Amino acid sequence: MEESEEKPFKCGYPDCNKRYKKKQHLKSHFMKHISTTNFKCPYPECVDEYYFDSSALKRHIRVHHAFEKPYECKICHRRFRGTDHLKYHMTHLHPAPDEKNHRNERKINSELGITSKSDLDNRSLLGKS
Repeated sequence: MEESEEKPFKCGYPDCNKRYKKKQHLKSHFMKHISTTNFKCPYPECVDEYYFDSSALKRHIRVHHAFEKPYECKICHRRFRGTDHLKYHMTHLHPAPDEKNHRNERKINSELGITSKSDLDNRSLLGKS
């Protein structure tokens, strides 16, 4: 896999070729170039970590330095550091009934060679199930 696929967010600052997996990481990096913010992480292990607003900095500190897991699954009560982790958990461990049924329906249709609704209607009219 090429680096551009693995890290799609490229810094647009002149003569800087840094790339990042997440857009937020690129935004934080870009702040180093323009340094117009006071929202820098005060922890020594976060060299040059800048944030656009105080709430983003507070969230960073809460999650990465205080190790809080503020996002909770309402079904199993497992806690997560970020909403992206909670969303992944929900879609893979507790998919909504509609999602589960649509995935199963698509799989069955694929196995039957049905690629469109008209294929399904034609199979019904021909007495095929």
